[in-house]
Amino acid sequence: MSELKSASRAGSKANLNESELPLLESVEKDIMEMKEKASLGGSEPEKDDSSPEKEGEAKKDEETKAEKKSKKPRRERAQRERSVVENLTVGLNVIDRDDKHINETVNINFEDVIAEPDAAQGIEAIWRGVFLIFTGVRFWAYRLLALFLAIPIAFVWAIVFTLITFVYIWVATPFLKVFDILLNIIRRVWTGLVMTVCEPFALAFASVFSGIRIKHQSKPDSEV
Repeated sequence: MSELKSASRAGSKANLNESELPLLESVEKDIMEMKEKASLGGSEPEKDDSSPEKEGEAKKDEETKAEKKSKKPRRERAQRERSVVENLTVGLNVIDRDDKHINETVNINFEDVIAEPDAAQGIEAIWRGVFLIFTGVRFWAYRLLALFLAIPIAFVWAIVFTLITFVYIWVATPFLKVFDILLNIIRRVWTGLVMTVCEPFALAFASVFSGIRIKHQSKPDSEV
């Protein structure tokens, strides 16, 4: 009996050792994989997010990531457009827009148009209201007109000045250059004719009349 018991115990121990070996190997493999992931910068093993709250949070995170991704190209486009506009308008004076004083005649304020003398003054509140109405209407009306009409009018004037510049460069300047050349030819011909034809006669007449002397004598007072 003792031999049977010892044999059964030895067999059970051997079976336990055999059954524990694959478990230990699997645990060691998992530990090695986690170490490799940690060394390569991998993330932790995923957790089971089977609850609906966790699923909702995951969806929200995905939506926020997608929104951020969609917003990034928009921001990049806006930054590119701003950089292009700023590069094209580098030398533009935005603060003093009439630095050459071209339109000083229309630089009119409220005090330049409406003024009450000391003998005729209204209520102060009405005067302040008139000032606010005048300045506000002029300011916003000009901005609205510029908003709707400045771009097409700028396009029209750009075409007009482009045509004038084109005509001046390609028509007027060459024509005037040709006219100057023709006038230079006419001047040379005229001066040659004058020197060969008119100048000898002029010198002859000058030599004939060069000996004439004119004397002016005043009569004495007694004879008068």
